[in-house]
Amino acid sequence: MSFLEELAKKGIINKSQIAEIKNRAKEHGGSIDEVLIESGVTEDKILELKGEYLNIPIKKIDIQSMSFDALKYISEDSAMHYRFAPIELKDGVLEVGALDPENMQAIDALSFISNKIGIPLKYFLFLRAITIA
Repeated sequence: MSFLEELAKKGIINKSQIAEIKNRAKEHGGSIDEVLIESGVTEDKILELKGEYLNIPIKKIDIQSMSFDALKYISEDSAMHYRFAPIELKDGVLEVGALDPENMQAIDALSFISNKIGIPLKYFLFLRAITIA
C-alpha cells in the first residue's frame, strides 16, 4: 500500500484524489508532501503519518537549538546530495534527519560515514530541508 493509499484509508484524503495528487507532484518536482500541504494537510500531520507509515521515528527540528558540532561529521556536499542532515551528537550517537529515508543510496552513504567516523547513527524523518542563513 502506498503512502497516499494509507492517507486515503485514514480519511486524510479521498481515494479519488490520489491520481490528481501524483500528477500535481510531478509538476512540483515529485514532492507529494508539498502538494499535500497545499491541499490543507498540515506539515506536522504529514510528518506524523509518514513516520508511522515508514516505521521511522520523526523529529521536528528547531534550528535555534541545533548543535552545530554535528555538522562536522557529514560534509555539506553529502548532505545536499543525499538529502539528509546531521542534527546532533547525543550520548555518543549521531542523530541524522533524512528527507527521503527510503533512498538506499543515502542509507549506504550514511552507513559508510558511520563506519568511517566510528560513531553509530540514529535516523529520523523530517520533511523540509533546513536552510541556515
